Amino acid sequence: MTMLVTHVLHVFHVRTRTTVELAENKRYYGTVTVSERGQISIPAQARRDFDIRLGEKLLVLGNLEKGIVLTTVGIMSRMMAATLNGVTTA
Repeated sequence: MTMLVTHVLHVFHVRTRTTVELAENKRYYGTVTVSERGQISIPAQARRDFDIRLGEKLLVLGNLEKGIVLTTVGIMSRMMAATLNGVTTA
């Protein structure tokens, strides 16, 4: 995401406090602040959309050039199962 788009989305979020639909199945939930202990709060709408509940484990993945991604174990398991369904053994 370009710096301009990031800035525009941040300004929009600050003014409206709503989730922004970017494209089909893609949303912008706003910004979060990292605490002294390295913690963040996941926006309520994102928790509802992904059914993230208290105590649930999340995977933290990263690309040093592109950034960090949080995902649920369930979503990653479904992605891996779909990938493995296309793999054949010799």
